[in-house]
Amino acid sequence: MDSIGCVDIGNQYLKYARFSLSGEILESWSEPNNNAEETLHLLSQKSRLIISDVSGITGTFALNSNSTKLTIEHKFPFEIAYKTPKTLGIDRLCGLSGAIHLEPNNSCLVFSLGTCLTIDFIGTDRVY
Repeated sequence: MDSIGCVDIGNQYLKYARFSLSGEILESWSEPNNNAEETLHLLSQKSRLIISDVSGITGTFALNSNSTKLTIEHKFPFEIAYKTPKTLGIDRLCGLSGAIHLEPNNSCLVFSLGTCLTIDFIGTDRVY
């Protein structure tokens, strides 16, 4: 496959972007997540999917070999020293990963504006 689809399923919306292997955004859109299972099924037939789900919808979705659901057990570009890491939303870890990618030599403060506002900080030591 020549592209990777990224899906972020929040409490209210499913957001999608498909990237070329060089990182170019080929398409992106969002929709209410009330048809998320059907949408995931259709998307997984078009391209490889990486899925971030804080809603729990993918708990009932049968992931195929073309799909990866991100979890706390995946490798991130920082150490997680949070006292209760399993309580973190995977979307927050993805946001920190993106910030580190964009600013590899700087500390980062990441604001995420979804159903609630979250603010995360990661220093140059890359410990969260």
